[in-house]
Amino acid sequence: MATYYLEVPGDPVGDQRPRSAKHTTTGGRTFTTNRLADKPARWKADALEMISRQWTRPPLTSLVRLCITAVMKRPAYLSRKKHPRGRIYAGVGPIRVRPRGKNADREYTQRGKGSKPDEDNILKLVQDTLVQAGVLFDDTLVMIGEIHKVYQALEPLELTHVEIQLGVIETDPVSGTVTAPPRITWGSGPQPVPSDE
Repeated sequence: MATYYLEVPGDPVGDQRPRSAKHTTTGGRTFTTNRLADKPARWKADALEMISRQWTRPPLTSLVRLCITAVMKRPAYLSRKKHPRGRIYAGVGPIRVRPRGKNADREYTQRGKGSKPDEDNILKLVQDTLVQAGVLFDDTLVMIGEIHKVYQALEPLELTHVEIQLGVIETDPVSGTVTAPPRITWGSGPQPVPSDE
């Protein structure tokens, strides 16, 4: 099974989705809520340049498994000595939540915290970029799409980037069975975050 690796340096960015609002005179308007709406376009232009240097083949026309690892800047609250020095999953930092109502006398509880940009927005931007760069013939060829958002490793210091792995899915013409490439493992993988206790 053929597997291809690509890497795009820089902060991971998600594709902006237009929002719509009702307007009394015109009936409605479309806008983007983020004031950095040109950031995806800049990321895509840089990614097209980087991928064109790495990809010298004709576009893939078979079904693929796409796995994206978005390595993001680690927030300061996860950079203390007690936190792992390697990669950790994004958005797993503990948050103290005070119970309300009849459970107010209980201890604090912890829950996970999400991180921006959203996974589906990153996936869509990367798929569009791969089609424009000539890596994929069409983004409908992606049968399996995975995304992992991780914070950068501190030792050794890792720069923010997006890792892209494409695995060709093979189909047996006689039986029609599909053989997907195996799941991806990047190094030792993200590490769990200890609690603040």
